[in-house]
Amino acid sequence: MAAGIGWTRGVVDQAGLLDCLIALPRYLRLQLPDGTAVLGVHASPLADDGTGIEPDTTDEQLRPLLAGCEADVVIGGHTHAADDRFVDSVRALNPGSAGMPRTPGVASWFVLEHGGSDLTITRHCTPFDVGAVVSDLHRRHHPNAEFVTAVISGGSCSSG
Repeated sequence: MAAGIGWTRGVVDQAGLLDCLIALPRYLRLQLPDGTAVLGVHASPLADDGTGIEPDTTDEQLRPLLAGCEADVVIGGHTHAADDRFVDSVRALNPGSAGMPRTPGVASWFVLEHGGSDLTITRHCTPFDVGAVVSDLHRRHHPNAEFVTAVISGGSCSSG
């Protein structure tokens, strides 16, 4: 994985985007017009990695990660598995993944729309050409091409 992270960092730096990405905040807080507090995080309000919002995480496991977050809606990614549920009074959302989706060949994301006092979350899923992505990974000599291929195609990987 370290080789893949280094490779990606180099590509992002060459594109002139590294400083912009480094400057991004660890989390994002939004206040909707009706007072609804929205918190965007990577995994959970308590951690940038580890346990996150996903269907396999029980409410009992998620409850302490959301406790004290001072948000009505928490949006986290990290696990790449879409989820939309309430844990006590907090709506916990995970849009899934556009880049490394758990459903082979299908990118997913949410659109949040706020109308008056209603928050509507719509999940979108879009198929993509796994073969084209795999070819591009190899053309670019990505060091984790085998691992990424296994993830996005739903196969298994002998290394990674």
